[in-house]
Amino acid sequence: MEVLVQNRVGQDAPWAALRAEQARQTAKITSVVVPDGAPAVTLSSALIRVGYTLTTSPKSGPARHSSEQLALRLERTADGWRVAALPWA
Repeated sequence: MEVLVQNRVGQDAPWAALRAEQARQTAKITSVVVPDGAPAVTLSSALIRVGYTLTTSPKSGPARHSSEQLALRLERTADGWRVAALPWA
């Protein structure tokens, strides 16, 4: 099984902040759509945009909420759909 790994410039500081405040993050999906201009969904692949609410709960202090979205390229496998890429990430 392949694992998607992507190191982005500037991601170390946010991860360090989450570790320092011992925060937990949860995501609740709010929408799944095919973006305007994206290829039509086929039996074997799809490009979708997922909207979600991200909740960051530090060990102490109030939780923070933000609305986020990301694009996913999905491929159908014998076991179902799997994320094949994170376009535009």
